[in-house]
Amino acid sequence: MDNPRGWEMVRNCESLLEVFDCFPSFHDSAVRTFCLKRGRTERGPSGKLRELVDLELEILHNRYGPPKNDGSQGHLIMLALLDITSSEIDVNVMLEAAWIADVRFSRTPDDLIRFDLMPNIGLDIQLTCRDSFVRVVRPYTRDEV
Repeated sequence: MDNPRGWEMVRNCESLLEVFDCFPSFHDSAVRTFCLKRGRTERGPSGKLRELVDLELEILHNRYGPPKNDGSQGHLIMLALLDITSSEIDVNVMLEAAWIADVRFSRTPDDLIRFDLMPNIGLDIQLTCRDSFVRVVRPYTRDEV
């Protein structure tokens, strides 16, 4: 399947295919939560313990787009980006609507994952990580958010 957004490198991406029948566009979606955390560790080549930095995002698919005529609900997608090695994130813009234009993944020359959340308004995230996966895909209604 042709996937210009790179979702095939994200573990559990099949859960998106089960819901949407294809890899969805995230245009008119919204970032609901942004959680940057340190809590996992690993031993480096020298045996020294190092803390890993992870990012979890909850994205409300089609939050700002027109409601569907068939009465179907939107979906909340929780995405985990694990062991971040570099990032450009301006958290000050999270105060705005965090309205998404697109979400893309690509491979770096050193076999890491490049994540790019491009905003219409608000939160702009560009980072490189070692692993990523879709943690949750569940329905939501616009009234609950």
